[in-house]
Amino acid sequence: MQSILKILFFSALISLYACSKKTSVTNISESHVIINNPKIDSTIYKAMLPYKKTHDEQMYAVIAKSEDALVKADVESTLGNFFCDAVIYETKKILGKDSAMLDVAIFNKGGLRNSLPKGNITIGNIFELMPFDNEVVY
Repeated sequence: MQSILKILFFSALISLYACSKKTSVTNISESHVIINNPKIDSTIYKAMLPYKKTHDEQMYAVIAKSEDALVKADVESTLGNFFCDAVIYETKKILGKDSAMLDVAIFNKGGLRNSLPKGNITIGNIFELMPFDNEVVY
């Protein structure tokens, strides 16, 4: 019991001392490193080139054409409406005979990160639009 009292006494003493001492920030410093080197490391560039070529072929593949730009806006937008309609359409295909149970799709506009352009729409556009692994919850 005495050891517990001693520990409590010393804890209280240390707490009082720590609280009585005023501390303040006396100095703030920061530094910036600007990286502006236009030189390309040719060894790394050559090693990455086959992967970049495959990546570009996939990302620039046209998957659709749009007569109008699908624009992201605050409340209701052409992009939001299109996206919700597309989710309903694809989900109804998956549900099959139970598709009549699906009436509405709700989506957070913050999940749409970009607009879609007028004309060709590429896989890269879709990755820019939705860079996350989204799921439909029924």
